[in-house]
Amino acid sequence: MPLTDVLDFLALHNGKRFALVPHARPDGDALGSAVGLARCLIGQGYNATVVNALPLPGSLDFIADPAIIACHDEADWWRGYDCLGVLDCGDEDRVSTMNRTALGNLPTFTIDHHATSRGLGEAVWIDSAASSTGEMIVRLAEVAGWPMDTQAAQALWTAIVTDTGRFSFENTTEAALAAAMRCVAAGAEPAVASSHIYQSVSVPERRLELIVLERMQLLHDGRLAISWLRRDDFARAGAGIEGASNLIDILRDTKGVEVAVFFYETPTDAKPSAPIKVSLRTRAPHSALDIAVPYGGGGHKRAAGCSLSGNMEEARAMIVEEAGRYYFGEGSRIE
Repeated sequence: MPLTDVLDFLALHNGKRFALVPHARPDGDALGSAVGLARCLIGQGYNATVVNALPLPGSLDFIADPAIIACHDEADWWRGYDCLGVLDCGDEDRVSTMNRTALGNLPTFTIDHHATSRGLGEAVWIDSAASSTGEMIVRLAEVAGWPMDTQAAQALWTAIVTDTGRFSFENTTEAALAAAMRCVAAGAEPAVASSHIYQSVSVPERRLELIVLERMQLLHDGRLAISWLRRDDFARAGAGIEGASNLIDILRDTKGVEVAVFFYETPTDAKPSAPIKVSLRTRAPHSALDIAVPYGGGGHKRAAGCSLSGNMEEARAMIVEEAGRYYFGEGSRIE
C-alpha cells in the first residue's frame, strides 16, 4: 500500500488519540521516526504520544522528549488511546510484549522500510528502497504539507544518520541525502546528534567492546568474524542490553571481513529457555537475510538478525556452519 493510504487513515481518525510504537529495544531510526512523526502530528492538531519505547539507549536521550513519551505497565494500556501507529516494524514478534497487547484492539497503521516486513493493521506503507523509516516520515510530511519543527527535524535526522551508518552504507541514496538536508533546513543540528550518538560511549560499553575483541574469531581466511557475550558479561561490565546495540560494528569494520556474526544472551532474561540473539552484517554480494530469514528473523540485505533456542555453543556452531556453507561453500568448526 502507498503513502496515501496512511494519510487517508490519519485524516479519517483526526481528533483521535494516537499511540505511536517503535519496535522493541528501539534504535535511532525506530525512536527518531516515532518522535518525528509525533511532533509533526502534534503540529497539525493531532493528539499523539510515543508509547512504551523503553529501554532507551542513553545516546538517544537528546531526542526522547518526555512531553510526548509515555510508559505504561498495565496490559490494557491501549484503552487510553483510539488508534495505533507502528513505526520501523511490521511484524508482531518485533513489537514489545507490552505494546503487542494493543494489536487487534485499535485501528492500526504501519510505516516501515524493512524488506521482510509484512505490515500490521488497516493501512500499511512499506518502502524497502528507503534508507530508513525516518526518511519515509520526512517524505510523508512533505507530501502532506506539514512543516517540521526543530524537535521533529532533530529526531528524523537521527533516524536517517544512524540507519545509513553516518551516510556510509549502500542505502545512502540521493533520496536519503535530500531528506537529511530537509531536516537540517528545518533546524536539525548534525553536530549535536554526533556528540550524543557517536562521541559519548560509556565506560561499561567500552568494557563490553574489550570482551568482544578478546573473543573475536576470524574464520575462512578472515572473511567471517564472530564474537559473543554471555549474560554475566553484561553484569561484569555494569552494562545493560543497550550496550550490545553497536558491538557488531567492531567485527564488520575489521579489514577483510565479509560476514560478521554477533551472538548475545539477553542480560535481563535468565530463564534457561531464553533465546540467543544473533546479529548479522554482510558486505556485497552477501545478504544477511539469507541466514536470518530461515531462522525466523529479518531486517535488511546487509544488516539482519534472528533469535535461536538452545545454548550459546549450539547457536554459534549452527550459524557458523550455515554461514560457511552458504557464503563460502564450505563448513567450518569453531574453537
